[in-house]
Amino acid sequence: MPKEPEPIEELLPKEEFSAPEDSAPPSVDVPSATETAAPKQGAVSLQQSDAITSWQSALLGHLERHKRYPRQARRNRQEAVVMVRVMINRDGSVVEYHLQNPSAYSILNKAALAVINRAQPLPPPPPEVTGDTLEFVVPVVFSLRR
Repeated sequence: MPKEPEPIEELLPKEEFSAPEDSAPPSVDVPSATETAAPKQGAVSLQQSDAITSWQSALLGHLERHKRYPRQARRNRQEAVVMVRVMINRDGSVVEYHLQNPSAYSILNKAALAVINRAQPLPPPPPEVTGDTLEFVVPVVFSLRR
C-alpha cells in the first residue's frame, strides 16, 4: 500500500517546542572542537531545507501564474480554497491530480483542476526530495480580497 502523501506545507519535518512550565530548559549537546558534527541520518540540513523551501515557493508561484478566477464566480462573489492532490515525476511531469478537498462551488473546483492542467510541467523537485514520484496537496486560493 503506498504511503499517504503529505501536504506541500508538510514536506519538511516540524519540531514541537513545548515543555512543562516548571521544567528546566532542555540541555543541548555541543560537539567539542575536536569532534566533527555530521548531520544525523534522515535529518534535513539547512541547505536542504532552503532548497526545498525555494522549490515550494517556485511551485506555488508557477501555479498562481496559471490560475484564472472564473468571471461567473467573481460576479457571484464566490471564494474558496480548493485543495488539489498532485503526483509528479522527477522531471515535473504531472502523473495524476484530483480534488482532495473540493469547495461548495463546482465552478471553482473545475478552475482549480484547470490550474494544474495549464501549468504542466511543474517545476521539478530538487535532489533533496527523494523518490521517483512525489505526491503532495496544494491549496488553490480563490479570494476576492487583494
